[in-house]
Amino acid sequence: AGWPGADALAQWITCQSCDVYVVGAQALSFDPDAQKQGWANYLQAYLGSDFFLVASVALRNTALCVLAKRQVAHKITNIETSLTGADGVEQRDACAVALKFLETSFCFVCLHLPPRDMWLSAEDEPIYNTMKELRMGNQESDVLTQFHHTFLLGDFSSKTLTLHRHEIQNAVNAWDYGPILAHDQLSIAIQESGLMVGFEEQTIKFAPTNFYKSQETAQSPSYSDRILSKSQPETPMQCLQYSSSPDLNSSRRSPVYGIFRFPCYRPFISLYRNIPSVSFQFDSLGIVQTTSRPLARASLKIWGSCLGTIQQSVVLTGKTDAPQWRDRELPVLKPLVSHPMFLETQHMTIMLWDQQLRGAAVFPLKYVLAENPCRVDLPLEYGGRVVGRLCGYIRCCG
Repeated sequence: AGWPGADALAQWITCQSCDVYVVGAQALSFDPDAQKQGWANYLQAYLGSDFFLVASVALRNTALCVLAKRQVAHKITNIETSLTGADGVEQRDACAVALKFLETSFCFVCLHLPPRDMWLSAEDEPIYNTMKELRMGNQESDVLTQFHHTFLLGDFSSKTLTLHRHEIQNAVNAWDYGPILAHDQLSIAIQESGLMVGFEEQTIKFAPTNFYKSQETAQSPSYSDRILSKSQPETPMQCLQYSSSPDLNSSRRSPVYGIFRFPCYRPFISLYRNIPSVSFQFDSLGIVQTTSRPLARASLKIWGSCLGTIQQSVVLTGKTDAPQWRDRELPVLKPLVSHPMFLETQHMTIMLWDQQLRGAAVFPLKYVLAENPCRVDLPLEYGGRVVGRLCGYIRCCG
């Protein structure tokens, strides 16, 4: 549909004081690779010489660009990109960028999903299959559980069910968007079906953005383009604004945007010497699966940036749906730094393996520092859905 001009971009990219901009786009008629790079350069030129391109990734007509102020360039590290798309199916594409700002990790995924009359079961839902195919960060873990903050943005192809255009128009005229959202596919799937567990959307206070201005189709106006976010436990985030740009109408859609603020962890440097070393020990850990396939060679892999390397449990042989590990079958975890101020900002990811990844859970070390021993009771997630629970006890020694 062509690229928006600079005046149009100004209605969408509105906050010039942000340190980092993440721009996802679809239907921009990319053909050769030069045009995809040209879009990234176009955005950089619009923001001005104070900004630089951190990363850019594109697949077919879906693109994701990350740009940042030059004055924060030294704070951005560990930049990775990934993309995936179904062969021959243009509308199941995902472009992803991961990075660290100081010691806080971020993952941004731009999605283009197919429209469907009924959102499918967990195994067949396109968004789950797309998420499982992305590979970034710790290759042995689920991409959705290992970053402090994860964002899904793009075209979810969500429809407004059972409401006619005139009913939606009446709700918009009354500035009452609740009745529309009550019939929104994505909202229903998140609230009632557990779609993309842990992800949430900020309150929508704007009119539907898809086909709203067009009378060319009988399809009811809908909220097709969305921004979802997920943060690890004890990792705060503040949304300053979530809105649309109705005057910028491209491909019969108006884009949406969000402005977020994060307290970012700084590299830890202790002024104290001879801090006693500590270790973390599990009294027990067990898995209760909600999936039907039994485990044949179950093991746990435990990872965190504070540990340095992945630690592994004993492999349990024999088919079971509920493997249990005793204390001597689990590794003793020794963090690289033992200072409590450092440890209370750290997380560990506990991964269930059976020849391949079967699920992961995230545990903040802050919990065991506050309550020792500490009960572990966490959802086990894979590809954005809950596949079981991880239960047990952990204690801090030293």
